[in-house]
Amino acid sequence: MPQRGSQPNERGAQPDVGAQTIFRGSVLFSLGSRFADESSGKELELAELSACRWDPSDSTGTRVAFLSDSGVLWHADVEISEQGELKGVRPRRWRALSRPGGWIDSEGLDYLDSDGSKVLVSSELHALPLGGLSKLDIALYDVASGLYERSPFEVPAHLRATVVDNGGFEGLAHTADGEKFVSANEYALSVDAVVFRRLLLFNGSTPAPKGNSSAPSSTFSSAPYEHPLAAMLPYVPASEAFGVVEFSEHPFSGTRVLSLERAHSTQDGNDVRLFEIDFSQARDVSCCPQLYERSRGRASPQCVLKRSAQPNTDEAGWTRTH
Repeated sequence: MPQRGSQPNERGAQPDVGAQTIFRGSVLFSLGSRFADESSGKELELAELSACRWDPSDSTGTRVAFLSDSGVLWHADVEISEQGELKGVRPRRWRALSRPGGWIDSEGLDYLDSDGSKVLVSSELHALPLGGLSKLDIALYDVASGLYERSPFEVPAHLRATVVDNGGFEGLAHTADGEKFVSANEYALSVDAVVFRRLLLFNGSTPAPKGNSSAPSSTFSSAPYEHPLAAMLPYVPASEAFGVVEFSEHPFSGTRVLSLERAHSTQDGNDVRLFEIDFSQARDVSCCPQLYERSRGRASPQCVLKRSAQPNTDEAGWTRTH
């Protein structure tokens, strides 16, 4: 990763801070572990964990929220030593998320407000073998009740129609300045070359227009959204085997995020890699029905964060560094 941020701080000076990742410890929860909610006393088995965020409502900075892929939101206390090492994690309460008309293959997690009362959860299109269908969506849930409130993000119809089963919105985050939310399909769309993922930028707080006459009706809905799509950008992972599984805000920049990619093989197990993603020079491909192999690696001459009527897919580019 680059050792310095490139964006000025509040005072306009370049932040003289090195950016690096340091392993601080881990805690293993065995499969089948059960924990009781401290309020109700009810126990629940901990399923596979999909996302983790610091709880913004906790002023001590020692409480985190976990999201399991069975649609359950967990809150836990973390113990950190004076040396900054992770010593322990203790789940304290859980709340099952509920959505009418289907189950939730919950993957990405972010908070909408600083009081921690509402969470945003991204989900995948995923059909259960015995019935039930999870929708590709980014939805808002009330933390206290676990109830679904609404889907405030503009997910293009083209993406819904071409995303592969269990390959949808695995990660979700906001940029450091709060101007954008970021998500991406974990694996290539059925119509795209296997080397491509599509990173979606949503407006963070800008109200959606009452209509969208400039966007082609085959791709975008004309209904207003609280968080309309700002751009759809081409993302090339380490190889076609890697899925894009998580995002986190960059500490210094509103045009960068941290991205986690994962591949798995029976021989080597999990291969997990962390990257810094700079989308300031990426070409918007939101109007492109398909992305082809020949588009890979071509440098983009400019950043187009508005919907382009006829983008040049041969110039689709992506800045991506370790």
